[in-house]
Amino acid sequence: MGPLGAALVQEDRPRGPSPVHTFGPSDNSSVLLHCDKGVSRSPTALIAYLMRTHGWSFNTALAFVQVKRRIRPNENFKEQLQVWEAVKYEIWEHSEGRTPKAEYAAYLERRAKRLQERGLTGDEPIGLHSLLLNYTTPRFPRRVNV
Repeated sequence: MGPLGAALVQEDRPRGPSPVHTFGPSDNSSVLLHCDKGVSRSPTALIAYLMRTHGWSFNTALAFVQVKRRIRPNENFKEQLQVWEAVKYEIWEHSEGRTPKAEYAAYLERRAKRLQERGLTGDEPIGLHSLLLNYTTPRFPRRVNV
């Protein structure tokens, strides 16, 4: 069985709103995982999957994917995966999800500082900030009544 052939069992499923598909050992199906260019976001998701399902370190999973494909996860994604590894895939101290583990809390502080330096809060819809920065009022020809 290859490294991706192991089953993702119920207890190993990440918590959260995103659905996780279960693949059994005899399931030979393939999954297409893609983002705009396939260089940062989709490899990050695959690395997270490999870390979680196989217990691989961030560096091991990153190296595995780099052998297969030319990738370049952005620094924020890499930092998130390293934090996720450090907290052993559980970011909260307790199951109630109110107190972040120290590593995750430190990451949130670093992230908040980076966002503040850019004039952002982190609550912006994806892409909106760049759209607003580049937005100009459309110019329409004046209507002339004859």
